[in-house]
Amino acid sequence: CQCAESEEFGIYLATPGAGPTRRLLPDRSSVQYAPSPDPELGYLLFVRGLQALSAEGTLMAQAIHPRELRLIGDPVAIAENVRGFSASDTGVLVYSADSTFFPAMPGFLQGQLTWFDREGRWTASRLQAGPYLQLRLSPDGERVLICAGAGGGASDLWIGDLGSGAMNRITYGNWANPGLWLKDGM
Repeated sequence: CQCAESEEFGIYLATPGAGPTRRLLPDRSSVQYAPSPDPELGYLLFVRGLQALSAEGTLMAQAIHPRELRLIGDPVAIAENVRGFSASDTGVLVYSADSTFFPAMPGFLQGQLTWFDREGRWTASRLQAGPYLQLRLSPDGERVLICAGAGGGASDLWIGDLGSGAMNRITYGNWANPGLWLKDGM
């Protein structure tokens, strides 16, 4: 969890009923846990170097022991010039990099969603380019929930199918919440 209960910003760990929070990392970023096939290893994903909403930073992965809640080694850089990211439970990672702000809609990034395989090779980008605010991968990594510009400064939620490239709009109006997937992918 990221919180600012103390005077220092950072990425904090809070365990219900276990006492005070513990600062894990000094970074000012959202954070997401990504499991690995090894039950003794997981990763905290975060962006290092963010100072403001418009800033870019380095997407990092910090190994963590999920049961002991202790960090393992040093963080590893994944990508530069990153503004936002999301990961699925299957190991699929999506992030926005080298995007430009869309001037008609403050806070939105104009860009093409691009996927890479586990070896870092580019794969086809079937989803259309557009102004995007938030992305959330489905737990199975097959779809993406997108908070995207709908014109006139409004945003809506869309579900993008990564296989077919189909985009299905699921809200109409000014929607600012990026939404969340349930574990069953709904």
